Amino acid sequence: MPYIVTLRTTERAEIQIPEQAGLDTFNSAVLAAVPDGHDLVAADLKRSVATVRRRDTREVTIADRAELDTCVPDGWQALSIRDAT
Repeated sequence: MPYIVTLRTTERAEIQIPEQAGLDTFNSAVLAAVPDGHDLVAADLKRSVATVRRRDTREVTIADRAELDTCVPDGWQALSIRDAT
């Protein structure tokens, strides 16, 4: 039975956030700095850094569940698997 596997990259990027006066302004600056197509993973007030990850996913079709380990390339992770039928 074929399956469709949804993959997402594990690559993350750090964005330097200008120093802010307080937590509320830091949070606002972080949200404004997140590029389109990315999700916020973490924000570190002490280091003034936000970590983001690309939001896009990719789907691959595999013939059976035994192929699951081999269908995920380095730097990607399987998010879900579902019947292709």
